[in-house]
Amino acid sequence: MKFDETLKSKEVFNYLFEKAQQEGIPLTPMQAIKLVYFSHAWYLGFHSQPLLNEPIQAWRFGTVIPSLYHSLKVYGSGNIRFPILKDQAKYALSLALGTGDFPKDEVIYPNLTKGEKAVVDAVWDSYKNFDGITMSNIIHQAGTPWSTIWNGGHCGRCAVIPDSLIEAYYKRKIKKADDPDDEESK
Repeated sequence: MKFDETLKSKEVFNYLFEKAQQEGIPLTPMQAIKLVYFSHAWYLGFHSQPLLNEPIQAWRFGTVIPSLYHSLKVYGSGNIRFPILKDQAKYALSLALGTGDFPKDEVIYPNLTKGEKAVVDAVWDSYKNFDGITMSNIIHQAGTPWSTIWNGGHCGRCAVIPDSLIEAYYKRKIKKADDPDDEESK
């Protein structure tokens, strides 16, 4: 059986989706993709290893995880109504119509470690009340991994943001938070 490199991002999304449902907070695809990106970025910063197994790309409105974009684009800019399924295409009409006519065992179960959940929970608590545009504006700030690769739109289409760049940026943010007077971490 072939390894699905997109599975982890879908697991992280479904975990966040569960939290959103429990707290009654609606999520749009843009918000969801940014939340998964922030989970990956902070995890890299704290643990020096990726949370996701697929590349992050620089698109016009910020960082994008292509598999999530394609899984969630059925909702447009509206609220996401269902978790991501194992065979999303098989149930595309049910998802688009909002009927939810799919077996519950089709839902991708979020199989995250305790350490992964801790970071994702912290990201959720920190960003859950931000809309997609606000999170995109955070990602667009000068010096961020996205702005470095995007380079005023002069990057290649769907340019990959290297994990090493994301890791270095978030390690600096962590160091600055730990020691705000340290000039080197600014």
